[in-house]
Amino acid sequence: MSALTEPFFLFGAPEATAVAWIHFLAFDLFVGRWIYLDSRTQGGSVWLASPCLFFTLMLGPLGFLLYLAGRRLAMR
Repeated sequence: MSALTEPFFLFGAPEATAVAWIHFLAFDLFVGRWIYLDSRTQGGSVWLASPCLFFTLMLGPLGFLLYLAGRRLAMR
């Protein structure tokens, strides 16, 4: 079994896999864009936003939560 076909077995049907991937990609792109634009308008550090963008694209919600936590700490 190749690595590309394994997700199909996790979701049970190719259609479910396609819907899940669309959801994941949409979350990553829209949240990543929001993080970038928010960090620019808030005058945030590139050093804070860059790792958060990486983790958002790789791990989704974890990167978003990291950004929110870092943003809250930077505002203090």
